[in-house]
Amino acid sequence: MDGRPVRFSQLWKNAFLRAPKEKLIYGPNQIEAMINQNTTISQQLTLWNQNGSRVIRGKQIVTPIENAFLYVVPLYLTAEGTNFPQLKRVIAITGDKVVMEPRSMRRLTLSLVRSNLKQSLRKGVRCNHLARRQS
Repeated sequence: MDGRPVRFSQLWKNAFLRAPKEKLIYGPNQIEAMINQNTTISQQLTLWNQNGSRVIRGKQIVTPIENAFLYVVPLYLTAEGTNFPQLKRVIAITGDKVVMEPRSMRRLTLSLVRSNLKQSLRKGVRCNHLARRQS
């Protein structure tokens, strides 16, 4: 730091991302609803919540990626008589796409980001990092 006092108002402005007004951005409650309405995921959760097992949803993580947000929810499974939950799946959401995979977070994130970029490019939206590489 250069010795000047830090203005709280400046920190506050920098803490938020600016999204285009015409773009719909889902909040945590809408993301939870999207997960609950996904038939594949809800069937799997119902199956795991039987016979002494219990599904525990981890904290929802939100990460900005380019012009979108990636929402991640880890799913843990614990058996009756044990107190140690085991990571079973990871649910990831970007845009309207909901995916539940046993794969690593890196691969899951990359597949969702690639899918999102392909959709953006099909719609004619150029992402900043792509435009810089091509020029």
